[in-house]
Amino acid sequence: MVEDTIRLGLNVPLFVASLISIAAGIFFGMVGVWGYIVQKLVVPEWVKVGDAHDAWWSVPILIA
Repeated sequence: MVEDTIRLGLNVPLFVASLISIAAGIFFGMVGVWGYIVQKLVVPEWVKVGDAHDAWWSVPILIA
């Protein structure tokens, strides 16, 4: 028998993974901003890429 309803709900493990991913992205971004403003350092490329990559991955994880 085919179920005619669609279940919508929160997948807790994926939600937690998304939160961890966005937190890592925020951490990398804050390290980059702190290094640039406070220390007057050029932000390394890996910090910029890490920030963008972690923040980007939180979206597909959350959508999944």
